[in-house]
This record gives sequence, structure tokens and C-alpha cells, in this order.
Amino acid sequence: MTQIHSEMAVKHVQTLADGNPCILAGDFNIKPVDPMYTLLTTGAMEKDAATDVGPAYPVPKWGMEWEPTIQPMISAYAQALGKEPAFTNHARVHENEPFIDTLDYIFCSDQWKVDGVLELPAEQDESKGPFPNLEHNEASDHVLIAADLSLGS
Repeated sequence: MTQIHSEMAVKHVQTLADGNPCILAGDFNIKPVDPMYTLLTTGAMEKDAATDVGPAYPVPKWGMEWEPTIQPMISAYAQALGKEPAFTNHARVHENEPFIDTLDYIFCSDQWKVDGVLELPAEQDESKGPFPNLEHNEASDHVLIAADLSLGS
């Protein structure tokens, strides 16, 4: 079901843009290895991913007929660096192991040119996390991401 929600968000933005350049950025709570990331960046689902609903989401009683119809979006960081950042989220809840992974993205339509991105901490550095870390003025469990974009010719 999260695949459908991801597709709906992109579809809504693309419909509103009506062929004009568009950007969708934020905390998507998906990792670069997740099927939803593949959906957003290719416009298609991996084989069997549309029916791989996981243990928390039972298959709907009447089945699930769905085909994504979005245009692929470009990840600004993947475009600029050749891969996603090592992490954009470094959190720890109580005594659990820290969660360190990429969850935040700047997705752009293909009309945009990525001129650069804000440099993020390297994985081994792990910055000053886990976040939030008020001693270092970090009020969020996410690092700031940013990109310089221009309209391509």
C-alpha cells in the first residue's frame, strides 16, 4: 500500500505541474533500497514489489489491481553524487540501536539540471548524532539537505 501512496503523491505533483518543471522534497521514510524509491526514480515497480505488502499490510480481500502511471523523478543527490548520501537521518529511541540511513530526498522532474548539492557528513563521521542534539543546535533527527537547481535548456 505504501507504493500506492508514494505514487499518488508524485502523481498529484505532476498533475498540478501540468508538464511544467516540478520538485517534490522531504522526509519520505523510504530507503534507497526500498521498492518505493525504485518506483519514484524509474516510474515502475520491481517485479513482485506491487504485491509485496509485508506482514503489517495484509493483501486486500478483493485483490489489488494497480499499475503506476507516473513519470520518473530524478533524485538531486543521486544525480550530483552518483549515489544517495550515506545518511540523512540519525536517530536513537531510548536504549535501541541508533537508526542511521537515508530517508530524505529532493526529487525533480527531468527539466531540472542539478548544479550541486549541500555536502553532508560522511557515514563514518555520523556528524554529532544521534539527533536531536541540542548541544550542537540540532533540533531535528534529520540533517539539512539542499540542492542548487537550474532549468535545463
